[in-house]
Amino acid sequence: MSLQLNVSNSLKNLAGQLAAALKTQPGNVFQKQYFVTQTDGMNNWLTIQLASKMGINANSLFLKPNDMVTRLYFWLGGDSKQVLGAGHLQWLIYNLLDEQVFGQKFKTISGYYRGDDVKRIALAGKVADLFDQYQVYRPEILDEWNISRIDQVNNDGWQKYLWIKVKEKTGENLTDKTNVIRYIINQLNEPAQQEKMKALLPFLHIFGVSIITPLHVHLFSELSKYISVGFYLLNPAPLVYWLDDKTEKQIARLAQLQKMQGRQEERMIGTGNTLLISW
Repeated sequence: MSLQLNVSNSLKNLAGQLAAALKTQPGNVFQKQYFVTQTDGMNNWLTIQLASKMGINANSLFLKPNDMVTRLYFWLGGDSKQVLGAGHLQWLIYNLLDEQVFGQKFKTISGYYRGDDVKRIALAGKVADLFDQYQVYRPEILDEWNISRIDQVNNDGWQKYLWIKVKEKTGENLTDKTNVIRYIINQLNEPAQQEKMKALLPFLHIFGVSIITPLHVHLFSELSKYISVGFYLLNPAPLVYWLDDKTEKQIARLAQLQKMQGRQEERMIGTGNTLLISW
């Protein structure tokens, strides 16, 4: 299928490009439109813009990047009861912080909140949020922790200790985002799953996302081999080629990575501020 990049220094222009794409998109009114955004404010603004430019905007579903990942995971047969997130982690960590073994092994950390539930809840929330970020920004850390044992944790590795204990307590019931994304990409190698994806999600529109992780980029790139994925991104200098600030070594490395990803055919057609990559 295709990966389309639409860039502009104006959100209104991007909304216009999205509306134009939706008007020419094949399908019917019963086909749900999926949009990946980052804030509720953007969802409301984009809904108004699309309704204004198209006359009506209906059957649209706005999801944050991680919510889209979770939906893809369950569509493709993910069998975990829940996907590990900050909300689940906080109370697991809260209980672990109260365990005698943790208090004895990490006396400096436990001394901070000992006897103060408010501090323990706050620390559990901060650590849960940090673990949630590790899953998408620093997966290599969790890869190392996932194959480690409790007896290998030194006296400074309290975060590593908590992560291992969380995984022990949850078993297969909770799956972290790193493994979720890897599962999705592996499933997309199956022809039956590719056909299911084409039926459930023929088009995906990613609008106004200012921060996106390499894991998400890799996932959406893999999806674009089977469905149409459109990015609508703000760029303060849309007429400047994005690789102009790269060294020859960096450009060569990017080309090498593309080949390693197994791309059989790549055609790039530059049309104004749009780059269309067809698979």
